[in-house]
Parts: sequence; structure tokens; C-alpha cells
Amino acid sequence: VLDELVYSPDGSQTVIRKLKTNNVQQNYVFRDAPAQSLLTYVNFTRQLLKLLPRKKNALLVGLGAGSLYGVLKAEGYQVETVEIDERIYDLGTRYFGLAPHASLITDGRYYINVTNKKYDLVILDVIIGENVPAQLVTFECFRRCRELLDSNGTLLLEHGAVSDFSHNAFVPSVVNTLEAAGFNVRLFNPVASGRIGDVLFVATKQPFRINDRMIGNDVFLKAAPLASFQLQKTDFNTEQAVVFTDDRCEADILLREHYFRVRKSIRNELARLERQPRR
Repeated sequence: VLDELVYSPDGSQTVIRKLKTNNVQQNYVFRDAPAQSLLTYVNFTRQLLKLLPRKKNALLVGLGAGSLYGVLKAEGYQVETVEIDERIYDLGTRYFGLAPHASLITDGRYYINVTNKKYDLVILDVIIGENVPAQLVTFECFRRCRELLDSNGTLLLEHGAVSDFSHNAFVPSVVNTLEAAGFNVRLFNPVASGRIGDVLFVATKQPFRINDRMIGNDVFLKAAPLASFQLQKTDFNTEQAVVFTDDRCEADILLREHYFRVRKSIRNELARLERQPRR
């Protein structure tokens, strides 16, 4: 957990708080308003939820300091959370405004496999440092998620910090895998770029209509038609796209350059900090 002094464009000072795992940023907030995430995808998700069919029960796999949990609760959902690392829950409640609740401390795929509960909404917001947990992006996992959803249910997945859509074969592979599991899939980029940024997968049992729907104003978001945030599978490298299975999941292979790029960026940042004068 790291507090940093930053300067806004008008020169005023603000302290932001970051949660990092393996030096990879998981969340960041205002220190004095920790319940408000500064991650664009979190605030985009808050607006997107308003456009989904009315929901009541949600399963959130991956806490990441709890910003999405707070969003879901504010939207009136009954939320169950699953987090593999109890320290994340503890840090969330201590430093990031996460409301105490009975979070399940276990592997997300294990819980998905064994639960008998039904949900209107399932969100997979999971990462291990910079690595995608392969067991949560396979055909078998998505098929099981579909079984947990009601007839009009929605599965949301987030994949962050993609620096080059055109060479990325991971995203279309996830689309292929979701479609093989029986989902209709839409892709959105919260910063409305067709080249870089986060990718939010919206997988539904019924077609998800976006015509005439608007994303509202939010932190770092300006109100705009939902369609302006949409991506197409063809924006990515579809030639190398596959279907991920438990027996053969090539996620780490397809994300190799992404992982190396993230690690190089981290090393450069640590070197920069090391060169700063000591106080």
C-alpha cells in the first residue's frame, strides 16, 4: 500500500493511495476518499451496470481492495465475494474503504466448480501480479459460469493495460472461448480507444442491445453513447486466436510480450525511484 503526492492540472496537491501486488498496480484511490476508485474500468462498470437487466444477486471473484464490491452494493446488489488472498481483504478494509463482509477466502475456480447457488451477475476481476489466472479463462470455467447464471444473466470479465490491440491474440481467444461456452459477447474499452487500454468482456445468454444506450458521466468518464466504447474482435490478432481449455490453455504464451512489457516497465519505475535523492 503506497501513498503518493500528486499535482492536478491546476497545481493543487492531492494524495492518492495505491495497492500493488508484485509491484503491479491493482487499484488506486483518493487517500481521503478511499471508496472512490480512480480506475477507469471500475467507473465504466458502474455506468454499465445501469444498462443491464435489473439484477439482484452478484458473485464477484477477485476483490482488488474492494472498489467493485462498493459499486455493486451501491447499485443495490446482494454480493458474494471470493478472494484467494486474505491479505487483500484485510488491506481493503483497513486502507481502501472496503465494507467488512464475509468474503470467501478460496480459489475462484474452485468456488465456481462447487457452488450450487444461482446468480444474476458474475464478475471475474482476477489477476496474479501481471499474470492472468489461466484456470479462470477456459471453456470449462465459462461453461460452469453460464450454468450459475439465470436465464437473463451476465458474465463480466476485465483484462487490463493492453498496449497494442492489433497484435494481441489473447482477447479474441477469450471471445472464442466464451462463444464456445454459449455466450453472446460484446467488447468495450473504457477509454474509448481502438488501439490500447483495458478490455471489458460482456458475455450474456441473451443478445445485449446497445443501440441508443448511454454511458453516464463518472470519474475520468464523459457521457457518451455506449457504442462509442465498443471494440470488435477484428481489432485484435484473430489469426492466432484459439479456444482455451483446461487441458490446453495458451494464455501465458499469447500474453508473453505483454508480461515482459509490464515487467520492464516495473523495473524502469523501480530504477527511477532508486535514483531519486534520499530525504
